Amino acid sequence: MGMIANQGLLELILRLKERAKVRKEQKKKLCRQQEKEKKE
Repeated sequence: MGMIANQGLLELILRLKERAKVRKEQKKKLCRQQEKEKKE
């Protein structure tokens, strides 16, 4: 049982990390768009 619980926990952590990475990328894109709009 311990192994199965650990596996689920690992998958959850990986998913959270992936989501955090995606959010960071989206933030970067937003920042770049705002920079462009300010210059124009």
